[in-house]
Amino acid sequence: MSYITPATWKGVYDGPKREIHLNIDEPAKSVIKELQVLKKDGLIDQDTMVGAGPTKNLLSENADQDWMAEVTFWSERENAQWQAYRAEGTATGLQAANYQQQWLTERRQLTTEYLDQIFTLADSFEDLDLDAGMFSTLFRGSLEQEDGQPVLPSNMSPDEAESVELFWNQNQEKIAELEKSLSKLVEFPSDLDGWLSSQDEPVADEVHQLVDRMKNAWIDGSDQIDNSFRPMEVWYGSSLPSSEDYDNAMVVDEDMSGLWVEFKKYAPDAQEIQDYTIWNDISGLFEMAAARYMKQENQILYQEMSTLVSGLYSEFDTQFGRGAGFSDFSLQDMVDNYLAGKPLAQMDDGRVHPDFQAVESFWENHELALLHYSDRQERLNTPPKMSDLNRYMADNRAAIERYMMTNLDSLLTQSRGDTVTDENKAAYLQLRASARA
Repeated sequence: MSYITPATWKGVYDGPKREIHLNIDEPAKSVIKELQVLKKDGLIDQDTMVGAGPTKNLLSENADQDWMAEVTFWSERENAQWQAYRAEGTATGLQAANYQQQWLTERRQLTTEYLDQIFTLADSFEDLDLDAGMFSTLFRGSLEQEDGQPVLPSNMSPDEAESVELFWNQNQEKIAELEKSLSKLVEFPSDLDGWLSSQDEPVADEVHQLVDRMKNAWIDGSDQIDNSFRPMEVWYGSSLPSSEDYDNAMVVDEDMSGLWVEFKKYAPDAQEIQDYTIWNDISGLFEMAAARYMKQENQILYQEMSTLVSGLYSEFDTQFGRGAGFSDFSLQDMVDNYLAGKPLAQMDDGRVHPDFQAVESFWENHELALLHYSDRQERLNTPPKMSDLNRYMADNRAAIERYMMTNLDSLLTQSRGDTVTDENKAAYLQLRASARA
């Protein structure tokens, strides 16, 4: 079962050296596999992480134990967008921020309900002496079959195959409910604009306009975490860990791959912690600098976009949007239609604007500016994956290196979570020099 707790950030465990074998609770493996697919398909928070926590005290004699999977739902981009709405400084901005929080909360609730069902079925799957971590793979395969039956691995024994077939037949109703839960998540609006349009209660025109106008405001939004808008943490395992064990939990794989592979970890002494922290700074600081440098470039794109369409938003709104009685159609909608290959005048509900020829003429009259704007929008629409970030770091190494050295104090402070002393900085530079030698 799952356990929802307030999210907290984990530090290095400081205790006696001890070898720990980490094995994730078997049914939780199916949850992790599902998270991989959901994250790839863009159905959950972009920065969702998976960690691990012990089901017993880490210092108990029985250190070799099943660990719970700790899922933290979070999106830096949505947090920054929420901060930007609030910073707009109007009642409309606050309303947009509240709506965004409602949209994200509803999506997280749908996700946890779906994952709860996955965990419960995987747990029952394990009761038949079957690999619980396999359930997610079998379920996904069954979705592609006309008869709804899973595709069994070629190396599965006849007895195991018979058990799987029996399980599937006995749990048809629950598996059908699981499919419905997945469909709800897939069909749930992927952004705030779509969520607002799906509401039964009418949303104020001013909110629609603000959300359209501020679609890219996350670029300039704060990255601070507010108590009103926080990560949501869910535990999946066979028993609830104690509060003491929360402090021993650790994030082991941000990409959610290979989490259940057994590995060893021990608690270092104080000197090792200091050395490890500095070396961790060396390995992670360049990536942190690259991410901040990329955000700086995005901010430049955002400023260029604002300049390109300066004045066009209100002109378009007067002719075709709110001024013409169509509060859910804006210049941003037209640009999004262009990028999606849809008719330029298609509105949120699928209808084509009655004055579609004039909409197309507006595009033609401002085509150069709108094409430049669309190009920048397309670059902002797709957040960089880890492979893209690696390539970005390789292609811009010299510029990122200069940025890193110019902003070393703030980067080290962000990495370590405290104020960096001259002594710490000197130790870092010395170790960094030796690493480059």
